[in-house]
Amino acid sequence: MAWMIGDGFDFYNGGTDLLLNQAIWASYALPPFMTTSTRFGVGRACALGNGGSFGTTLTTEAFPNTSSTLFVNMAIFSSQAHVNGGTTPILGFAWRDENGPAIQGGFYLRNGGDFIVTNGAIGGTVLATSPLIAPTAGVWMHIEVKIVVHNTAGSVELRQTDAVGNPNPSTPWVATGLNTRNGTANFFANSIQCQGTTPTNDYFDDFYVFNDQGVQPNTWQGDVYCVQQRPNSDILPVTWTRNTGTHNYESVADTAEDGDSTFNKTNGVGNVDQYGVQPLATEPLTVVAVGMTYMARMDDSGPHHVAAQLISGATTDQLPDLVLTNNYVINQKLYPVDPNTGALWAAANVNALKLGIKLVL
Repeated sequence: MAWMIGDGFDFYNGGTDLLLNQAIWASYALPPFMTTSTRFGVGRACALGNGGSFGTTLTTEAFPNTSSTLFVNMAIFSSQAHVNGGTTPILGFAWRDENGPAIQGGFYLRNGGDFIVTNGAIGGTVLATSPLIAPTAGVWMHIEVKIVVHNTAGSVELRQTDAVGNPNPSTPWVATGLNTRNGTANFFANSIQCQGTTPTNDYFDDFYVFNDQGVQPNTWQGDVYCVQQRPNSDILPVTWTRNTGTHNYESVADTAEDGDSTFNKTNGVGNVDQYGVQPLATEPLTVVAVGMTYMARMDDSGPHHVAAQLISGATTDQLPDLVLTNNYVINQKLYPVDPNTGALWAAANVNALKLGIKLVL
């Protein structure tokens, strides 16, 4: 399995929502916040902090599989003044072995415009320094970082694109012969810790991680970003009850979650709602994965279970049951390939998807 974890941050209303998504995020130190200052002017990005003068760390859940080679992809933005020769790390990530747990190494942008590899968190010992790659502040850039975890033959390679997807620079930077395991027992990393120092100025978005095993993505992907597709029609059966509006899909087509402002509800076991989704605005060159994301809670004593459904062609893939409590929780599943064909996603098949939600218990 190549795919590890990923998040586009578009559905969250605030930073504390991240921990509702237990498929991705395990913890943070100081809650981050969501910003609408994104690379393409739509959706939301994550600012690493709580709006104060200190940064934060944001740690993923342990990956469902392990590999000595990881690809970490994200768009990053820093409005800090880039000082020629500045050596303050401001934004990046560390890879971790959660069996320790221990931070094995880190990769960070500094305010001088270069990137560094460290032996750990953002203030760790510098193992390698890139040339001046990001000399301009206040510009979104997309980075892909390949990490090979080893105690003597570890390596870190960077490929970067600018705000409009052009390679910058065209020649990747690679550092070899590193200890990227940093004393841990295992030759793999199974978690990522994102970290920043100035939360009101430093953002990251379109974050995803995969390894070099199995089906795509399993090698360099280029500049990839998340597109939010919301329900836009009711498709029979529609058996849940909306709290407002004229169509059920409108109650769950939130750009960002709105809690109890709009919702659909049912107490009938077996009841199903199905929705169509809005089509992609432009046809992408490649679809890396499709993500199914929803949020639910119960408002009585229960017990209740719900299960979402992704319907592609003749195939209905029902997610594992979500055991509800009186507090909202976000559930998610990623599909690197079309479950109906077993092949990479075609844009037409993405546009034809149907989404379902079923009360199981």
